[in-house]
Amino acid sequence: MSAGTQDLTAPSLERIVLSQAEQWLGQCQTFRHWYRQNVRLKRPTADQEKLADEIQPWMIRITRALLSQMLDPQFPHRHLARSMEATLWQLEEDWAARHNPMTEAEAERIIQSLYPEHAS
Repeated sequence: MSAGTQDLTAPSLERIVLSQAEQWLGQCQTFRHWYRQNVRLKRPTADQEKLADEIQPWMIRITRALLSQMLDPQFPHRHLARSMEATLWQLEEDWAARHNPMTEAEAERIIQSLYPEHAS
């Protein structure tokens, strides 16, 4: 070996997969925190709504794609698959809450079924 040449560590598929999955979960967490602070907890600006509508569907699509690979029986990190599944559920619930809100009639039916003594 000549001077200045270093032995390179062989790439590890496991490290690559772990790193990418953890990085994506971190990005999802960052987006969900921004979404909660700017869309859910206060009245968003038109620009914030537009940004959320651009980013969120892609986050859902990419998370679904990653999860489909992680659900493979040979995927060694089941905890990451469960985390990805939970993250997908959260992203989809946030989307549905904003784009498919419950009607007043639906809410009233649920309240009456849970608390019949308070029927209006």
